[in-house]
Amino acid sequence: LMAGGQVWAKRHQPQNTIFFLLLLTLVGLVSGAFGGQAAVTSNGAGLMIFQGLTGNPNYLGMVAAASLPLPLYFGFMQRNRNRIWTIVCAVGVLALAYYVWRSGSRASTLCALAIVVSFVLVISPGRRVFAAVVLVGAVGAVVVAAPEVEQGVWQRIVVKSATGTDIFVSRRATWEKTYEGAREGGLLGLGYGVSAGYTDFDVGLTANTYGREKGNSQLAVWEETGLVGLALYSVLLAAILFELLFGLSRLRGMASRAEAALLIGAVIGLLLQSVFEAWWTSPGAPESALFWSVVGVVTGMLEQRTQGVSAAASAPPAFSSLWRARAGLSAEKVWSPR
Repeated sequence: LMAGGQVWAKRHQPQNTIFFLLLLTLVGLVSGAFGGQAAVTSNGAGLMIFQGLTGNPNYLGMVAAASLPLPLYFGFMQRNRNRIWTIVCAVGVLALAYYVWRSGSRASTLCALAIVVSFVLVISPGRRVFAAVVLVGAVGAVVVAAPEVEQGVWQRIVVKSATGTDIFVSRRATWEKTYEGAREGGLLGLGYGVSAGYTDFDVGLTANTYGREKGNSQLAVWEETGLVGLALYSVLLAAILFELLFGLSRLRGMASRAEAALLIGAVIGLLLQSVFEAWWTSPGAPESALFWSVVGVVTGMLEQRTQGVSAAASAPPAFSSLWRARAGLSAEKVWSPR
């Protein structure tokens, strides 16, 4: 998947790299739009949550959150070119954000926030301040004018319960079992796919019924591959994030920086989501496929678009400005519908 993402990025440079998310975005919009009232279900703690056509609220939230980069980017690029497309993208972003909210998925909310924050951070300092002021003002207005909305946010997103106050009530029991399994795994782990104390396996074409729910990727890695595997996992993630952030710092041109920041935000968001969902040890999980695809695309894009910057740095002074001009020009090319 990572290699496939890199091939996509290199063959579609410098245009349309982020459009590999088009199908996912359409699935997210359709899944939320046509769920209907029959897709509303109770989470067992007094809250009504929405699962759309996916059959699972957390899955709907993940799909909707991971779909945000494309409309955010395309709307941003079309803001001074095509008002109709800008409005369409704005509506798409609002719809996807609404589906994340209705799903009641805290993990997906974290993923969406990581994407949006990464996007805002590439904007000029003046716009960052403006965005921060607007955000603080909006939150303050909600608290003052509509305390019931504040309560709704607390119940739906923070504690995910209409009756209790325990923030981790829906995950505590699962995490405790996984933590005990991780301690049993010790240094080398119990083995890939093994769940401590679980021997009743349902053989089929899905991993959903294989072993017990672990609810946390990091504890699952520890349980199955031990502290050695957890250390290697940490080194791998640190290397990936360093490569992505270093590549982002070398990019020139707002279009390229915005595109890369949104995809890096998706990578970080999926890692935050993995704290609540143990998809890292399940290679067939949708989150796993999406994570490695995004990593492949963004690493391929950064490699391709920073080649001109590297060449400019090593070129003689008389030619460095020409290299930078060429790199900046190619990075700013964006497909525009007619």
